[in-house]
Amino acid sequence: MNRAELEGHVLAYAHAHTMWKAGDSVLAAVSGGPDSLALLLFLASMRQKEGIRLGCCCVNHHIRDVAGDEADMVRRVCEELRVPCFVRDIDVPAYRDAHGGSLETVARELRYEALYDVMKRENYSRLAVAHHKNDQAETVLYRLIRGSGSRGLSGMHPVRGAVIRPFLSVTRADIAAYVAAFPYQPCHDETNDIPDGMRNKIRLELLPFLERYNPNMVTTLCQTAESCDIDDSFITQAADAFIKAEAKENDETVYLSREAFSKIHPAVARRAIRNISETLTGGVPDFDGTARICRLIAEGTTGDETSSAGLLAEISYDRAFFSKGNTRQKKQAEKKTWTLTQRIMETRPETLSKHEYLLDADKVGHITLRNRKEGDRFAPLGMDGTKPVGRVMQSLHIPPRKRDTWPLAADDEHIYWIGLLRGSRFGRPDEHTKRFLLLTLTEG
Repeated sequence: MNRAELEGHVLAYAHAHTMWKAGDSVLAAVSGGPDSLALLLFLASMRQKEGIRLGCCCVNHHIRDVAGDEADMVRRVCEELRVPCFVRDIDVPAYRDAHGGSLETVARELRYEALYDVMKRENYSRLAVAHHKNDQAETVLYRLIRGSGSRGLSGMHPVRGAVIRPFLSVTRADIAAYVAAFPYQPCHDETNDIPDGMRNKIRLELLPFLERYNPNMVTTLCQTAESCDIDDSFITQAADAFIKAEAKENDETVYLSREAFSKIHPAVARRAIRNISETLTGGVPDFDGTARICRLIAEGTTGDETSSAGLLAEISYDRAFFSKGNTRQKKQAEKKTWTLTQRIMETRPETLSKHEYLLDADKVGHITLRNRKEGDRFAPLGMDGTKPVGRVMQSLHIPPRKRDTWPLAADDEHIYWIGLLRGSRFGRPDEHTKRFLLLTLTEG
């Protein structure tokens, strides 16, 4: 693939994935190596034709002694191309010594933090990175080794948020041939030649070994990623539709019908659990954690619970409740404390918030704030008779772990208010009320 062929191929790929439009501003992440240098040269060649504003950011990680010289090289190339260049310094070894973590992970996190900072400060809307087909193949193998489903095996995406990857349609060899057509000598990072980290071992040892069985292994793995991405997109849409239709929210808790959950395909069920977890906790359960939660929903009885990746799942009759938490945490650590204030008034308040409840002061005894006790019953407004207070709490979608500590306003005879949610038919003001008792719940 010559220069013109590569540019046409990559440009068509970028257009197919709507990586930019005329008027956009693109910041290229450039280390000085052959891949990122080629990306800079490609975008510089396309900027006028495509109507984009181009900038370059080079991040010096201070891992290698020559990194400063490489940043200077990138700056010189940018000067010749008349591309604004921003160099950022991050001390990866010092940060890792202070905070721990692998050198590769820390470098990646700090690098993207620096790149996003430049984007924000300099008003760039897209961040172009130089990942290519070989990188994609290595990513699929890496995730397969660690264990992953269709989402992980879909690899890197051409567009993910502000990040664009125009070179995912070409190989490392294509890029090397392209950059050789320019009068610039790319830098070489010798640490990439040492099979020490997992990524390097995959690139230097595993992938060449697999190519003995399939010479087109890179293309095959990229096709696998594309196929998994299509499948994953379908499953995600189905899971999102299920959550939208069935999941409800209440007091930082999501709950859904166990019957509805049992009717969806297992692939959709697993994805729904993972999506709920990501929304509530920012984390995602692994394979075993997701399977454990699905079994709990299918087979658990009231009071059963499990957790994974910071997601706590609990069963209450015909519902499954999800919240941020862990079964190993002590109940006391999760317990909210409430304060009840009482005020006698001669006129009825015009409005009440959900933290307030109004009683007839002459119809009730000494009101205290307490938690439920065994045998407690409640007389819901609008209903005859009484019901176990635990069953009323269940109907109000209070998660099982919160019911024993939920605030109740009561005297020796009746529970008058299930705090914030439901009042009883006893003690209510009417047209004969002379004194009103205003109850107010505050947290803490």
